[in-house]
Amino acid sequence: MANRRTSKTGSEQAIIDTTPATGGYWTNSVLTARSGFDIEELFLSVRGSGSVVPTLQFRVFGTDTEWTDYYNDGVAFVSGDIYVITTKARYYEWRIGVKVADYTSGEIAVGLNWKL
Repeated sequence: MANRRTSKTGSEQAIIDTTPATGGYWTNSVLTARSGFDIEELFLSVRGSGSVVPTLQFRVFGTDTEWTDYYNDGVAFVSGDIYVITTKARYYEWRIGVKVADYTSGEIAVGLNWKL
């Protein structure tokens, strides 16, 4: 197969089942405040199996050019996890995916969902 992503209303998903290219493989970014609505909570999910470590990243929209890894208190995101990210701060972009060095084998699905 090949790595792939899907976008739906209220959802960004990525499935990683092959080694990502340089720069990793990520969901499309989710902006917490857009014209007409604000997202107050993002639901992050990790599903699948294999030797894959996903990374959650953020940046300030329109200001930061580089992505910053979300620390998560030093705990890696693993399959079966669902996290709630409270996003009261406006104009943050979020994405989740896999860096090239963090994929060995298997398939993992990662996603960001929100309530409109």
